[in-house]
Amino acid sequence: MALASRTCIRRLSDIRMLVRSRITCEDARVTGMAIMRLLCLSLALSLFTGCVSKFDGEWVENRVPSDGESIISGEPRMAISFEGPSLVRMGLVVEEMQVVDENSVQQSGYFLFDGWDKAQFGHMQAKVQGDEMVAVTGRTERRFVRVKGKSIFPPRMVLYPWG
Repeated sequence: MALASRTCIRRLSDIRMLVRSRITCEDARVTGMAIMRLLCLSLALSLFTGCVSKFDGEWVENRVPSDGESIISGEPRMAISFEGPSLVRMGLVVEEMQVVDENSVQQSGYFLFDGWDKAQFGHMQAKVQGDEMVAVTGRTERRFVRVKGKSIFPPRMVLYPWG
């Protein structure tokens, strides 16, 4: 009789443990779903409210002179690529192929200031004005236009096949 009651008590405690673990798993699943919903909502909210910088994308130097300006001759055009969250890549454009020379590419960080209207990277400060970006280095002012279509920058990393 004592053996039978001990077996029954063990089975009851096993059932209680299973019920408790099942509730715990269910709670964890519900909590995980709530966290995923919160993350998705936060991402959507940040995208719709302007968390994405207006500098993001690729820009190439515009060499069309404005009124009273002259073109800097003999100097290759510059291209700038802003990549989130705070990476900027700069390089020189090969005019014949309309791509950036991979040996000229340099990268560093950038930060936004003045109400996210200006960006600073290295010794350059940039501001988007309409469809153009104006970058100032000391007294030199360069104007850039946004690149539309496929990327002109080389990939950051090239994977070579094994074998």
